[in-house]
Parts: sequence; structure tokens; C-alpha cells
Amino acid sequence: FVVEEGPKYDLATVNVESQLKNGEKPDLSHVITTRAGENYDASAVEYSIDAMTKELGNLGYAFVQIDPKLARNKDRNTVDLTY
Repeated sequence: FVVEEGPKYDLATVNVESQLKNGEKPDLSHVITTRAGENYDASAVEYSIDAMTKELGNLGYAFVQIDPKLARNKDRNTVDLTY
């Protein structure tokens, strides 16, 4: 069988929303590998999730769960990514 790839999507925005206790929002930008303007890459998203989880663990947040949310714009072939 033949697998055909769909169109490539670019990241329009990359954001982090925090729901940590006391409204804390640690700076995680240094461990996030996905950047606006780059091609969407699921493996880069997974790598960023792993890196953020490890960094938050180092900061004392032992049981964090990061669920990325994607909002796809089919007309522009872009994705808004929120961790």
C-alpha cells in the first residue's frame, strides 16, 4: 500500500498556559524546542513535553501533566500550539 503525506503545516504561535498552584508560571522557554514560524513536527512537540516535565520536576513539581492543544487553520496551513 502507499502512504501519502498531507500538506505541511507551520507553527503560527507557540504558547504555554500554566495551571500550577498559586498561579505560578516558571519560565520554560529554554527547554521548548518548537518555535513559531517553523514546520510542525510531532517529535519536537514530544521532546518539548519531556523537557518541560523534567524541568518542572527539578523545580519541585513532581506530577505534572502536559497536554498540548492544537488549533489548525486549514486555509493557511498553520497550527497554533499551546502547551
